Amino acid sequence: MRVLVTGANGFVGKYVVNKLLQTGVEVKSLMRAEHINSSIDENVYLENFSSADEWVTILDGVDVVIHLIARTHNVSEKGKDTCRLYKQVNVGITEALCDAINNSSVQRLVFLSSIKVNGEVTFDSPFTENSSENPEDNYGITKLEAEETIKLKFASTEKDYVIVRPPLIYGNELKGNLETLRAIIAKGVPLPFRCIKNSRSLISLDSLSEFLVLCVNNPKAANQTFLVSDNKNYSTSEIIQKIAKDNQLKAMQFCVPSFILSILLRSAGKSEMKRKLLSNLEIDNQHAKTVMNWQPNN
Repeated sequence: MRVLVTGANGFVGKYVVNKLLQTGVEVKSLMRAEHINSSIDENVYLENFSSADEWVTILDGVDVVIHLIARTHNVSEKGKDTCRLYKQVNVGITEALCDAINNSSVQRLVFLSSIKVNGEVTFDSPFTENSSENPEDNYGITKLEAEETIKLKFASTEKDYVIVRPPLIYGNELKGNLETLRAIIAKGVPLPFRCIKNSRSLISLDSLSEFLVLCVNNPKAANQTFLVSDNKNYSTSEIIQKIAKDNQLKAMQFCVPSFILSILLRSAGKSEMKRKLLSNLEIDNQHAKTVMNWQPNN
């Protein structure tokens, strides 16, 4: 079997490639030229990611594609109109890839989406595969559009897809908000979250990569959507402690009641930050575990 991994030099891609190599499959890795990895069977490059014709050439001899290329949230873009850019990468590239798959030997597309497709907050119950979609930002909206594009392009064909929606991902290297927290902890800044008792799902990079590899050739995964997460949920305080422990740091936390933090953050115009730090976002991963006989590492 030959598997193409798009975004193979990225945060998730490097782990996925290593997992695939451990299983003995042939890996074709799509990446930028300056990130050549000699351990990979074949490195390939693409000039125009929106060209279905160029994708067809890349897909020659490929059986399965794991599609990881995405435009994700960037704090430096705050205030900019980035909708077009998100759509160009998250939807446009996916559409071109699907068109090429329909004219190639590829039988399955494994697509890494996001729990942001379902929304940003849970209340009385966790998100499941039956939960309604309610994306709130450009990233979540375009990930949902990409999912819908895949389903439409493969309808009435012999191709199949697997859609995987993870929450925040952590690993040896941290990205985004988790890296911001690590940097704050490393500076010894006391954080006011010791009393916060919210509940948020995360997934380790190792567990997510294992699940994506399981999706490559398991017939039970065909045309399924899976919500994946660790078994354990974490409060903001526990996330801070975990980051500190994993990076051999000492986290200093003190207690400020949740309602006071909520008022302060809202008054400072930090409503998005308030939601991420104080609210719940829980995933029920039972469907993924049952169908795929998968068990996360945490």
